[in-house]
Amino acid sequence: MTLSTPQIPAASRVRHSLNAWLAPFLTLLVLLAAGGSATATHIRAGDIQASVDTTNLLRYNFVMKLYTDDRSALDQTEVKICFGGTTFRTIQRESKVPLPGCLRVSLNTYRFSFIFAAPGTYTVSFIGNNRNGNIVNLGNNPIDLSFYIETRILIDASLGPNATPSFTQPPIQEGAVGRRFEHTPATNNPSNRREPLDSLSFQVDDPLQGQLGGAECAGSAPIPGYTSPLVYTTPGGTYGMDPITGVITWNAPASPGEYNIAYYVYEYRKLGPGVFIEISRTRRDMQITITGSNNRPPTLQLPADTCVVANTTLTKIIRATDPDGHDLTLAGFGGPLFSSPAATLTPVAGGPTGTAAATFSWTPDCSSVANQPYLTTLSAEDTPPNCGTRLSSNRVWQIRVVGPPPQNLRPITSSFRQVDLQWDPYVCGSTADSIRVYRREGDSPYQPGPCETGVPASSGYVYIGSVAATATAFADRNNGRRFKRGSTYCYLIYATWPVPRGGASLASQKACTVIPGLLPVLTNVTVDATDPAAGAVTVKWTQGNFGVLATIYTEYYRLARATRDAPTAFTVVADRIAPTDTTFIDRNLDTEGQQPIYRLESVLALLDGVTEVEIDTVQTATSPRLEGRRNGAQIELTWTYDVPWDNTTRLHYIYRRVGGTFTLIDSVQATATGGAYTDRFTFRGISISQENPNCYRILTRGTYVVGTRQPAVTQNFSQERCVRNEPCPPVLALAPPDCAAEAATCPTTFSNVLTWTPDAGPACATDLVSWRVYFRPGATGDFTLLATVPVAQLTYTHADLQTRLGCYTITAVTESGIESAQSNIVCQDNCELFTLPNIITPNLDGRNDTFVPLCASPVRRVAFTVYNRWGVKVYEGDQNPRIEWNGTGSGGRRLADGTYFYRAEVEFDVLNPTPRFFKGWVELAGSSVGPVN
Repeated sequence: MTLSTPQIPAASRVRHSLNAWLAPFLTLLVLLAAGGSATATHIRAGDIQASVDTTNLLRYNFVMKLYTDDRSALDQTEVKICFGGTTFRTIQRESKVPLPGCLRVSLNTYRFSFIFAAPGTYTVSFIGNNRNGNIVNLGNNPIDLSFYIETRILIDASLGPNATPSFTQPPIQEGAVGRRFEHTPATNNPSNRREPLDSLSFQVDDPLQGQLGGAECAGSAPIPGYTSPLVYTTPGGTYGMDPITGVITWNAPASPGEYNIAYYVYEYRKLGPGVFIEISRTRRDMQITITGSNNRPPTLQLPADTCVVANTTLTKIIRATDPDGHDLTLAGFGGPLFSSPAATLTPVAGGPTGTAAATFSWTPDCSSVANQPYLTTLSAEDTPPNCGTRLSSNRVWQIRVVGPPPQNLRPITSSFRQVDLQWDPYVCGSTADSIRVYRREGDSPYQPGPCETGVPASSGYVYIGSVAATATAFADRNNGRRFKRGSTYCYLIYATWPVPRGGASLASQKACTVIPGLLPVLTNVTVDATDPAAGAVTVKWTQGNFGVLATIYTEYYRLARATRDAPTAFTVVADRIAPTDTTFIDRNLDTEGQQPIYRLESVLALLDGVTEVEIDTVQTATSPRLEGRRNGAQIELTWTYDVPWDNTTRLHYIYRRVGGTFTLIDSVQATATGGAYTDRFTFRGISISQENPNCYRILTRGTYVVGTRQPAVTQNFSQERCVRNEPCPPVLALAPPDCAAEAATCPTTFSNVLTWTPDAGPACATDLVSWRVYFRPGATGDFTLLATVPVAQLTYTHADLQTRLGCYTITAVTESGIESAQSNIVCQDNCELFTLPNIITPNLDGRNDTFVPLCASPVRRVAFTVYNRWGVKVYEGDQNPRIEWNGTGSGGRRLADGTYFYRAEVEFDVLNPTPRFFKGWVELAGSSVGPVN
């Protein structure tokens, strides 16, 4: 067995072109030198790679690698590189090295640098004449085709320095007819930390040729007659590239010959949660030689994708077997093998002929933690005798590095107002940026998975705050609210790493504490009488205690009420209730139209009974709210509640009024939030047509465990609900904005046009007189009445708006004043338009004095940053959505005339605002350096 870890230098791609008049002459010359053989042409594969010069962010260093045919009489001693537009340079070759094996291919390396004029996106390319001949899938005359590769880079100092991905697997490989072919580019970064820093995406593409014409930098064009390798695949076979790992699979070639393919490697940098920007795009052209060999590819066995905790060692065995017993070369590329600290791949001695094994070992440190996994490419290649066709198997092994969990989390004090937590100094405190603290009320069996970082929402824990990664304590003050007496609170913490690398640690072991004392709890909210003005509700609760504080203070209860229509507008209905009193009857309510919500407060006062010291709020509870609708010959009932007890443990009873008396007709199981029942009038043979309205009442039943007490059954009646023909809400529609038109006209006021369709169902009232249009300015909140329109009108225009943002609903109103339920809710969003100028002249002449958007949709906030051409930040501000930058630096002085580039983080006035990033350059002209007047 041979083990190798190739250290192929980072490559860059370049563009080369021979003048149109020179190409035929050179072709003839080469043919004569080679005795007329079509093998005289020579370019087989290549790529360009780039890296920034950190001393000048406008200067980039490039490496282009061309793979040429050694059988050709041509020798590519120099190339022409295009840098966008018509700018090109002639570059001399640095080296030419034959590749190992029998394909007779040499690697040509060209190195060069270029200083770009300003920030922006640039395409560096190479056109070469000509490709080698006899390429099966490049049409009838591949010898006449030029060769094209490119690399696109984004220059933006606000994003930090960058190097495009380099490739540690050559784009020259052999395969056999009828055998699975695999290739991976094995991407790596010259900075040794490529994969976890930025995200890569891979996409297979067609090879290109240079654009026809005499220009040196004419660009690229498709190749007429190009055919995908999929056409040359055995029946039922496949061809493609994994977008995440970059593995190309051709299963399996059906015909021998040389094939050329191309693929892109896209590089994205993370700007924030869920926000990425493309910073480079590398195009690679590759050649595959397929033979009629009977050789079979080796089998490569990898461990499953995994994670490793920083400062611990991951050790795995990599194995390969060759079915023909050939010698094997086991190689590793990229990922941990090229990072710092680096992994090792050590051969395992011995083993049968045709097998190979190696031990992979890696101990990443705290700086290795990252959000993206490290991609390690493993390759097993056989070496048949007599220069037989070499076949390989390639796999990508993903290893994610996570932070170790913080240790010894513990509560040190617990009181009504504060829980103090402590933990040991975090071992990765110098590289992590924060410790995040999570809390839940009540214990849970949640256990994180072996590679699960952070604290997921499904665990029931809620984020409550963070401290620096070097901190060892956190004081939880519950946002100024009291912790509940007698309740258990559990905590988890974990560490995070800063973007763009990101990453997180495993969560700590949980730490729980019990708050002293015992709170009272609501146990009943039942409707005694249904009436729009004289309704009554009985509320009950248990007795609580303050523990040792009861000997110093006195306790009493306060009961407050709100409604489902205004769930936060509580009004006190009973105050200074004695601690021994646990029942209150709330009278003179609208129980017909409203669902009451009750909140019980436990008040701790001084012994004088006047000065309140502490107030605990018990979990709220509602009465059951019953709704019903006629559906043909049956009535559908639903009821809802929001209560702290469990209404799933007992059956709920359905009562219907029969002859003036409510009679039990059935029972059903309900859920934690409500129940449903369909009355088909099978009880006592009474049909829907014989009794109108049909009136119902529901008795909900459940259990409640209070402290260590046994479960007690709680029963609560809903209000009476009589079902009759009622107005049905229409179906509402809202015309979307024409963003293309707004981009052209840039309006300052807007209109939203509503239309609706009435519901003409048989159960809907027909005596409608009007529609009520309701509006709210955001995705949440209460609706307010916007307009009332006659029933014949089925459209409404909300005009003269400063912003389109808002939501609408509509109701139908009958002659007797009965209003239907709300229709569907439709919401309108603003377009997201933001166009900025590229020149300002702050000379105080009243024209172009400030940098303001040329056209912008309504925005909430703009964070605006300006950099000079060296990447130094010279201005930033976030207080003015219109920016209005007047060409001054952060110190208030005029900046020198010249080119600057900016980054604007814009939060549009939309329903779900997500930061949008706008970048560009601006020319500062007509200014003078000096103090602002």
